[in-house]
Amino acid sequence: MNSIQALLNYLRSSKAELKKVTWPSKQNTLRYSALVIAVSLILAGFFTLLDFGFSRVVDAGLSAQQSNMAQTEAQPEQPVNVEPVDVQTEGETPIMDFSDQDTTLTPTPEAPAAESETPTAE
Repeated sequence: MNSIQALLNYLRSSKAELKKVTWPSKQNTLRYSALVIAVSLILAGFFTLLDFGFSRVVDAGLSAQQSNMAQTEAQPEQPVNVEPVDVQTEGETPIMDFSDQDTTLTPTPEAPAAESETPTAE
């Protein structure tokens, strides 16, 4: 029962303290509420414009990067000539004979070097 008595004492003292509080008038409450709403709307508009501006800058940067990539695209791929290979099987394992084929490797032509975006020391 001691904890119940402590709770009742706490509630009585809280009620007594709330009677001592000076509450704002209706006019002050409305004025401060309107001020909070106005400041919130102004800040929301500010951050909306800021977000819109940043997204436009990022979109412009990405489209410029994509257009640069499209201009520096590699040359069209050359078709690959594939010659038929004679495949023989022993049982279920295929045996491929590549002895009559040319095994020299030819390098792939390189794409033209893109201009460096970093400034060079002159």
